[in-house]
Amino acid sequence: MCFPVLSITRRGSTDEADGQGHRSGERSDRQDAIAKLAGERRRDGAVDWGVFEDTEHEGRFVETFKVDSWIEHLRQHERVTHADREVQESVNRFEINGAPKVTHLIACA
Repeated sequence: MCFPVLSITRRGSTDEADGQGHRSGERSDRQDAIAKLAGERRRDGAVDWGVFEDTEHEGRFVETFKVDSWIEHLRQHERVTHADREVQESVNRFEINGAPKVTHLIACA
């Protein structure tokens, strides 16, 4: 049985250039951009939000958030404002492989 909770996952990779795992200032710039994305997601109906760094692939980040239904997620796409798009682009500018990979998962028991 599946329940109407949708989990959206974005996977993206960034360039981690030096031996310390980051470029000077770039890591904090990316984290600042991601923090703004959290506010956008929550304001737009996400009931849970998180971002994780892959320990096996340095510079690979996974964003997850949940919404109540597929319909609600489709409405999120309709409600994207210019300001929302700018926030998303500020995160995506760190991507080295183009756009992040997005998957949609529905909770099942």
